[in-house]
Amino acid sequence: MREPVSSMLVTGVLFHDRYRVVRSIKSGGMGAVFEVHDEPTNRRRALKVMHPAVLENSVMRGRFAQEATVTGGIESEHLVQVLDAGVDTSTQLPFLVMELLVGEELGGMVKRRGPLPEPEAVLYLSQVALALDKTHAANIVHRDLKPENLFVTTRDDGRSCVKILDFGVAKVAVATTLAHTTAVVGTPLYMAPEQISGDAGIRASADIYSLAHVAYTLLVGEAYWRPELLQLPSVYALFGKIIAPELPEAPTLRAARRGVQLPAGFDDWFRRVGAREPKERPERATTAIGLLADLFRVPLSVPPSGPILPLSELPPPSQAPRRISQRPPVPSVPVPLPIPIPRPSRDRLRDDPTPPPSAPAPGSQKPRSRFSDIPASYEPTLRSEVKGVLDQQGLVDILEVEYQFSANTGIPFSVLLFQVQEPPRAEGPRARPFAGWGLERTMAELIHLARALGPEKSTIGRWPSNTIVVVVRASLGITLSPSEARDILAFVGKQLAGRDELPEIRSGYSQCWLTDRSGMDAVDRARFALKPFNR
Repeated sequence: MREPVSSMLVTGVLFHDRYRVVRSIKSGGMGAVFEVHDEPTNRRRALKVMHPAVLENSVMRGRFAQEATVTGGIESEHLVQVLDAGVDTSTQLPFLVMELLVGEELGGMVKRRGPLPEPEAVLYLSQVALALDKTHAANIVHRDLKPENLFVTTRDDGRSCVKILDFGVAKVAVATTLAHTTAVVGTPLYMAPEQISGDAGIRASADIYSLAHVAYTLLVGEAYWRPELLQLPSVYALFGKIIAPELPEAPTLRAARRGVQLPAGFDDWFRRVGAREPKERPERATTAIGLLADLFRVPLSVPPSGPILPLSELPPPSQAPRRISQRPPVPSVPVPLPIPIPRPSRDRLRDDPTPPPSAPAPGSQKPRSRFSDIPASYEPTLRSEVKGVLDQQGLVDILEVEYQFSANTGIPFSVLLFQVQEPPRAEGPRARPFAGWGLERTMAELIHLARALGPEKSTIGRWPSNTIVVVVRASLGITLSPSEARDILAFVGKQLAGRDELPEIRSGYSQCWLTDRSGMDAVDRARFALKPFNR
């Protein structure tokens, strides 16, 4: 594997023989965005390139490349225009050139202003719905619709125009490789239940569910599930609430506690558009927002009641302060300015600005692991002792190392889980002992299979006593795609199927998310996805 690129762009450098870098706008989990000057056309543009740490990840490269093509055939003023795309020959960096937007994300607007007036919220939502109808007709699902991905800019006549951002994580719902993966993509507060459950056939109805929760956020000032996020011990517990058949509280009652009065019909609208079952939601996004407009008795063409962003708060993009003072706009000898590796907070949804500590570089010294050997008093299939299995503390240490690495680079580590189910023992003359092999022999057999079939250099732990955790180490250059995980789990299940001496065994898989608070969140999601695989 090639060495990752150590730095990408510097202020004043000419990229791809035409784009002069002006400033860095922001960095994210996949890439960095710059303001650039397109010299042949003398226009300011937005340039997005992939982060060096993600460059070698083929899955992330594929998602990035989709941004150039997934909406290319759709004409809508509410989709960001992609003007150029490709791989730069001199740096081998994939890139996109888009229209440079001036305005504000809806997420930032709600934080600044609080709940939006009903006519204004309906106006923004109706524009989003128009774009979604077009993308859904082309079998394109966004999968991560949220206020932060909706950008409000201003037309020449002063009217507001919402544009949907970040279709780079969208998936085309047709017979392609990307469309059949079950990788979880989305933000927990706005994620549809079927995305949490890992369903392979995510459809347009997932975006419509998210649209209902975006509407609640705009009208109330915070996401519907935010109280649960703040109160529950983990994201895993929040998932259980989201996939439950009923909402824990009526939206109008929850809004009233924040001082927002919504009409009584809003509860029925929210339950229908954000229904647990996809088939119960409206088929079109415009239908959903049309019902909301009727509920509030507002036309869809009402302009917003206030300015998008006070001009006194933000300087023009080309006059934004630079990282290095006294630096001329175009230095005669460019000085490399390394782009900071994205360092999302342990919980971006809590607005915690504290970044996680730096992760060790691959191959560097790792924390001392704590091991516990499993007794080998039986004859396992592979005729070898089971040693070097991490106990609880050692497993937590490794998960924390991987979490820090993923948080710093955007490259997710993966977790495979195997859990032995211990049924209650019957009583009386027909009582049978727990399985034929017993727990210890069953666990050891699972460990041998995991070592034989799992990714090279993965780490295995046992916690609790009936669960095997396989950590696929991104920090060691190992990745595991959802399809590869399914193949491994299916093969192990086939090896163990039909053997009466074995109890029921369940398996699960998950990857780390940038919104995770610790490495244990990935384990929690894998536990949430456990399904029997040898029965």
